[in-house]
Amino acid sequence: MSWTDVQFSNVVPSYQIAGDSTGQYLIAAVAFDSGHTGGVYYSNNGGASWGPASGVGITACAVASSSNGAVMYASANIALGPLSPTGIYKSIDGGEHWTQIPTQPGVSGQIKTITCNSDGDLNSLIILSGGSVWSFNGTTWTENFDVTYEIQAIGRDNTITPNLTVIINIRTGSHGSPQMYHSTDNGGTWTFSELPTAGGGGAAPFYIYSSVTFGNGICYIGSAGTFTTSFLSSNGLVQSCSSANIAANTITWAPVTATGYFCNNIQIFGDQLYILSGSFSSLASFPPSSGLGGLINVNLGIPGAPVTADPFITNNNYNCVNIYVSEYSGLRFLSVNPDTDGYSILRSNNNICFKEGTKILCLVDNKEVYLPIETITPGTLVKTSLDGYKKVDMIGSSKMYNPGNTLHSMKRLYVCKQANYPELLENLVLTGDHSILVPDITEKQRADINEYMGRIFVTDRKYRLMACLDSRAEPYTEEGIHTIWNLALENESYYGNYGIYANGLLVETCSRRMIKEMSGIELIE
Repeated sequence: MSWTDVQFSNVVPSYQIAGDSTGQYLIAAVAFDSGHTGGVYYSNNGGASWGPASGVGITACAVASSSNGAVMYASANIALGPLSPTGIYKSIDGGEHWTQIPTQPGVSGQIKTITCNSDGDLNSLIILSGGSVWSFNGTTWTENFDVTYEIQAIGRDNTITPNLTVIINIRTGSHGSPQMYHSTDNGGTWTFSELPTAGGGGAAPFYIYSSVTFGNGICYIGSAGTFTTSFLSSNGLVQSCSSANIAANTITWAPVTATGYFCNNIQIFGDQLYILSGSFSSLASFPPSSGLGGLINVNLGIPGAPVTADPFITNNNYNCVNIYVSEYSGLRFLSVNPDTDGYSILRSNNNICFKEGTKILCLVDNKEVYLPIETITPGTLVKTSLDGYKKVDMIGSSKMYNPGNTLHSMKRLYVCKQANYPELLENLVLTGDHSILVPDITEKQRADINEYMGRIFVTDRKYRLMACLDSRAEPYTEEGIHTIWNLALENESYYGNYGIYANGLLVETCSRRMIKEMSGIELIE
């Protein structure tokens, strides 16, 4: 993966990131700090740019989003700054404008975690200072559970075992024993469960730090190692257990992988388990000590798969705080502290692809023919604009969710119609970050490309103009999950790409590096 640093202006985005299932609509909880303004920042273009939310003005701690990004929530954290009292804020326009939800009288302290279902209903609210779980039905608050001590994490499974909720509760003080409770009826009743131990034999339970996630019917919890007076960890760990076994209270925990440091947050995308490894506190020393930061992942679909670390983040000792993984686009967002000046957000780039059915100009039996991209295999000769015919080195596909609206964003599909592109043989559908090769660009396009990509790119002596920035291309409004494809051609340079003809239009290919390291697609052998 390659990461783009998205800087905020005079703020410290240091707590959580949330968004819709496509990765288009995003919100970040922003902390108050000396010389900085707290609140919520939002993005409606996949994180390419961010703006402050209107009407919120809080020191934010937690955020949540519906699956389509229309309904969002943010919490105020009274312990971190003087900007506002504790409260819950709601947005119904993707994070731009916010109104406060009346809180239960007498409730105070840090509202650390919020969860909502896919429709945006506010289900469970964690009050850290009181150790209480509250729900809100739109008019009244109900206290579902009071565990007396601090609540550190919450996880919800709405698929394999519907309505299963797991919370991690830790006693205050230096020698308290962490506990886990689970509910199978949306918080109506709760059951105590044992946590995994540090090697068994009566050893102290692992200290759990805000890290519970579900995937494919498995619950994963991130551990900080043994619970000690100093809260430090020398052997962080991720443990797993079947959701069904948790619901039945027949729990057997199994280790997944050691991280070496605190598991600040864990998320799942497909078969990949992503682990953020850092020091105990998200507000630790600046910069973090050598080796503390890291994004680690393991392929859960391959037994015994090796643990790998993202070299960019690991080598720069980023103290990872929170990660958001969109369901379909594969974007990963990190909140980290790169230096003494504060925090930033990093995002990965991928999915430069054609919709299945796109026809690519190839050479077959010494004749130029257009082949559906899904029928092309490694070794097929593809015509390039300047370098003759080149063999396909890599080709593959992935899935992408496309919304049914007409909002412009990078992470969606666009259609190039024959009426706007005379060279087309038929309409072409491609992703918003896939570039059309053009001889000239306007000043506005130049500015937009610089904003999205950081600089201007050229392939085969023509400018790369992303479809989302080309006024001739229109948002593709067929909602659903679509199969998308791309290919890389043989090239002496690992970073080089070519211009090729898709449905008659000159467009870019992926480089071998892009398709291998950044696309997230499944390659055809």
